[in-house]
Amino acid sequence: MRVFYIFILLTLLTFLGCNKVDVNSDNLKANTKTDNKITDKVKKYSGKALESTKYNIAKKEIANKHFVMFEVGSDSCKSCKEMALMLQELKEDYPKFKVFFIDVGKERIAAKELKIQMIPTQIFYDKNGKEIFRHVGKYKTKESLVAKLKTLGFSL
Repeated sequence: MRVFYIFILLTLLTFLGCNKVDVNSDNLKANTKTDNKITDKVKKYSGKALESTKYNIAKKEIANKHFVMFEVGSDSCKSCKEMALMLQELKEDYPKFKVFFIDVGKERIAAKELKIQMIPTQIFYDKNGKEIFRHVGKYKTKESLVAKLKTLGFSL
């Protein structure tokens, strides 16, 4: 029975962005350094465009006749932090790009209303406020996200 619980735990860790679970202390130190680098980069950007937006405020932006993207995640999620970096770069490259970060760790009601099953999740809305696409997980590159935005009709 313990093996089953360990298997479930490892599976969950894999889906949450922990690609490797290694009990070797040297590897744990290396992973901690990597996590600290990501955390430091996110702190650098956190005061700018991708700070957490209250769900009620972001929800009002959906029907304002422009394309909107919600990045739904948590500030304690490694993959979410990596997406935050990528989205910050996009905001700098394309100032008209409307993206809001919804922290479901702090806003549980938002997770329920948006029907979030895993984080990070990106939700794309058209100019009429209709959800047109949903992506679960993080995009591997900024270029792949830009390509998807263009196919959905986002004007960048």
